[in-house]
Amino acid sequence: MYYADFPISIINPDPEEVKIEENLDGKVTIRKSKEKENTISLSQILENGIWSMEAEFDNIRYGAYSVLGISLSSYNIPSGADPSSFPHSQHIVFFSSGGHMYFKGLATYGNAGFKDNQIVRLELDCEKGTLTLFIDNVQQPVFVSGIKEKMRFIVNMHYEDTYCIVHSLKKLATPTLGHTSNEKEDRVEAPSAPMLTLADFTNIKPLSDKGGYGYTYTATFLRTGQEIVLKQFKMHNEAQEQAINREIEIHKNMQFRFIAQFIDQFLEGTYGQIIVMEYYKKGDLQNFIKTLKNRRELADENFVWDVIAQLVMSVGFLHSQRVVHRDMKPSNVFLTQYLESRLGDFGLSKVLDAQLSYAKSMIGSPYYVSPELLQEEKFHKSGDIWGIGVTIYELLTQHRPFDRRTNDELRKQILFENPAPIPTHYSQELIDLTMKMLIKNRFMRISINQLVKEPKISQRIKAYAREMIGVSQESAQVYLQHLIDGIDPIPPREEINPESSQTEPEQIPVVYAPIGSVHFDIRDERIAVQRIGENPQSLARLIQLSDEKRNTVSISPELQAGIGVVQVVVRFDDATDANRAYRWL
Repeated sequence: MYYADFPISIINPDPEEVKIEENLDGKVTIRKSKEKENTISLSQILENGIWSMEAEFDNIRYGAYSVLGISLSSYNIPSGADPSSFPHSQHIVFFSSGGHMYFKGLATYGNAGFKDNQIVRLELDCEKGTLTLFIDNVQQPVFVSGIKEKMRFIVNMHYEDTYCIVHSLKKLATPTLGHTSNEKEDRVEAPSAPMLTLADFTNIKPLSDKGGYGYTYTATFLRTGQEIVLKQFKMHNEAQEQAINREIEIHKNMQFRFIAQFIDQFLEGTYGQIIVMEYYKKGDLQNFIKTLKNRRELADENFVWDVIAQLVMSVGFLHSQRVVHRDMKPSNVFLTQYLESRLGDFGLSKVLDAQLSYAKSMIGSPYYVSPELLQEEKFHKSGDIWGIGVTIYELLTQHRPFDRRTNDELRKQILFENPAPIPTHYSQELIDLTMKMLIKNRFMRISINQLVKEPKISQRIKAYAREMIGVSQESAQVYLQHLIDGIDPIPPREEINPESSQTEPEQIPVVYAPIGSVHFDIRDERIAVQRIGENPQSLARLIQLSDEKRNTVSISPELQAGIGVVQVVVRFDDATDANRAYRWL
């Protein structure tokens, strides 16, 4: 039962690649004429009530290359948009012909894929905030909940000669029977995706020589059709395993527009740990600089200011999360097809202890290390600012600011010599800012809080932050709001943190977590079960399986906003002392 049919009108950002044909029966055919990613939307804004769109595809080909979904009505979909890539993935939810649902860069599996000439229907319930997929009138198990914004229906196709016929756009009086039958408190209880294996990837090709722990490859992700990067890590000892797990955890938690996108990770037998990352076709900034040099061209100044703003935003976000990158250099800055920068390679990153401002280790590429690392053998947050300065200097001059044959000569140059002048082709404002990032005294060097107030940077950062804040994870939203409001994103006492600033932690009254507020992320009940203990205890019992594989349980306390310290006290009790294995917290 439905209220009314609505006319089907299309917003088409790619008129050269996508042709729109209006049929006499009121249907609309969307036809591809070139092989390219194209996303078009229906112009009708979806709000208040239950909306339904019915369509069918023909000549889909190759699995996951045709999609139906929704986008924010306020989002202007650009030409050639791939809805699975950033930033479009932050504004678009879609179901693919390959059977997966894609939301904010993450894929969920469990639906059937749709094929040529099947009737595919999307149903958006604006009151409940749910989006459901039907294929030939069969409701699919994976759907989306928590949608609160005004939306539009979208269609995406990739291959030449693929076409989609939009049959109808309707407003329904009631939802289709069973629409929310497996919904629980507005949450989607979707089946979890099967674990990844190397069989999920094809066209695997080496991208680089062996790095610190393994190799890097490009590949095609069969579940989504997306071109991705596989980073392989072989673990030979516990120290390496810790370092690899550190990179994975940092990347998982650092979901940010200007930071390379982490997709997933899996363990593959003798191949070791493998991380799946987004692939950036324009390569890294190092190759971009080489191309400019070979063409005898200089970098465009507006582009340089964009890169500075994007790196300052990403490093500022890391520092706001008490993470230092520690290996900032042109080869760790990747470029999207739109020449936006993405900070990557977290192999040297370190989460700072709550009372320390440095990561005490002498690592990093020798040409890019900061003076304080050479003098103090300690890495401070200010070292990341130095890294931005060295990176921008190299982009402007097409050579490193410090470059000597031996390590002793290089050390002396970094500590005591100034780099060659930057070409006067660039504005004095840009030259002066770059040199402020290369001041050898870390206490005198420009800080993140000062950088975000530089006029050319500030106007860019505020524009980016306004675009990002509505679609960013919660941990980034406070940081972005500070940038918009002109508030220092890094607390001043944390920004430099000389050793003399360390003080005893303030004594805070202990408030125990109430029963039921601590949850254990238990993925397999054969491995662990949760139990309620006496207040303030919450118990998880781990069960040793015969295969003796490593098992991990995450502890998730529900926290309220405020200033304080979260303390988790864990005790290990064994049924027997025999064959005790490693335990990690």
